Amino acid sequence: MSKKNANKIIIFDLDGTLIHSIPDMCIAMNKTLEQFKLKSITEEKLQEFVGEGMLKLSENVLKFSGANLNLIDDFFLMYRKEYSENPYNLTTLMPGVKDILNHLLDKNIRINICTNKRQHVAEKILKLMNLFDNFDFIVGAQENVPLKPQRQMIDFICNQYDSDENEFIMVGDTKVDILAAKNAEISSVIVDGGYTNEDCKSLGADFYLNNIYELKSVLNL
Repeated sequence: MSKKNANKIIIFDLDGTLIHSIPDMCIAMNKTLEQFKLKSITEEKLQEFVGEGMLKLSENVLKFSGANLNLIDDFFLMYRKEYSENPYNLTTLMPGVKDILNHLLDKNIRINICTNKRQHVAEKILKLMNLFDNFDFIVGAQENVPLKPQRQMIDFICNQYDSDENEFIMVGDTKVDILAAKNAEISSVIVDGGYTNEDCKSLGADFYLNNIYELKSVLNL
């Protein structure tokens, strides 16, 4: 990394990077689609729309369903309710996540989360997975706070640390994460196998990983 002897502070994306949440999201989305008498969606198709927050996800699903976008407000509120009530029935950790988190904590690396998932939903899932207390800060979607790829959520995390000798590293699985890191002027790591259909090597990250456990070598741990 660029700063020699710097304290490395990791900022993880959540969906597709640390957790595989598509199964629960798809159940909630199909319940919502059923309420609006629209065709169901597969996990594979829904995965293509993840990464830019619930509102954008709802909009993309409505477009996919051929529905009138005038429904977006009611559709979004229904989906948010369905998913917020049941976000952790089938959700699991992504491969290698348990091992890399344990390794980072053993090495006293500070870890955080920056996600476009709603703040309270992200916290609820992490508590149910017994991961909540491992993170210094968890920053998710809130009212009047721009989502990634804007830099504000990352800036909030960075500003919680006093030392000038910190190096912040964003670890994610989509273009949104890499653009957010670039906008915040921090290092970026892309992990393959997440929620993007794009070629991860083409997204302009500073580092490319086949799997998240390779983060050890990037950090020289």
